[in-house]
Amino acid sequence: MIQSGKLRHQIVIQKRTMTSSGFGASDTESWSTRYTVRAEYIGVGGKFRVESAKAEQEIDCIWRIRYQSAIQQDDRVKWGSRYFRIEYMVNPSERNLELKLYCKEIT
Repeated sequence: MIQSGKLRHQIVIQKRTMTSSGFGASDTESWSTRYTVRAEYIGVGGKFRVESAKAEQEIDCIWRIRYQSAIQQDDRVKWGSRYFRIEYMVNPSERNLELKLYCKEIT
């Protein structure tokens, strides 16, 4: 269970939509708000490498939030003027109480 006092930051979870303008033009990418949530920011102190069966990934931070079922891995996190790509998500103990979003900052 997350203690509410640790959720000091407000972040926006955004989902990507691709819009086709037709006439053979390339698709246009836009982002819309999926959720605005309270979150705990966990800095990892430099680059944090995670090795999984698939690949090695670099992580800049972890966002800890209350569980939201609709969040997807291709969403992104907006915090003020900063953006973070969700590399992967963990639902601790599979109890649907919280999500940990392992992210890399988009520069």
